[in-house]
Amino acid sequence: MARPPPPPRWPHCSVFTPPASPPAPTSTAPRCCSPIRTVAYGTRHSFTKAGDTLTRYHCEAGIAACHCLALTFAQTDWPQIIRLYRQFATIAPSPLVTLNHAVALTAGGQAATARQLLDEGIDRQALAAHHRYHAARAYAWHDHDPAIARAAYQRAVALAPLPAEREALLRRLDSLPQTP
Repeated sequence: MARPPPPPRWPHCSVFTPPASPPAPTSTAPRCCSPIRTVAYGTRHSFTKAGDTLTRYHCEAGIAACHCLALTFAQTDWPQIIRLYRQFATIAPSPLVTLNHAVALTAGGQAATARQLLDEGIDRQALAAHHRYHAARAYAWHDHDPAIARAAYQRAVALAPLPAEREALLRRLDSLPQTP
């Protein structure tokens, strides 16, 4: 017995019409209820319905929305993500929030601030056995001091529990310039 076709993904939208065929991968023409517009609508809705209280969930949603709305890594709104992590750290401080804040700082071109946060502003004992801490340190030192980055990548590889994570870290390690 054949399955019936699935319902439209966004039936609430009166102008949504499913395409006759999938759009070409190079097509950038917007559609009424594209995932990007849906994320933007959900983000606006969550902030207008929240009242005056900013919670950790708003920060998490805002960070996720910034990532979703960026078509490329270069188009990511790092200053906004950094601001959201700063608020997140105030609302719900934790070593992992600080770690992610440092990664965002590095990606946003503020590696020196990230290095300072990772070396002074984080509970290193809580994260010493966590591969992501060492990977974040390596990322922050990658372009500044390859020797420190190399040692941090090697520690991260040794601690990474999944083969895919180890492979990704090894690729980053291999991208470091060779030191004499």
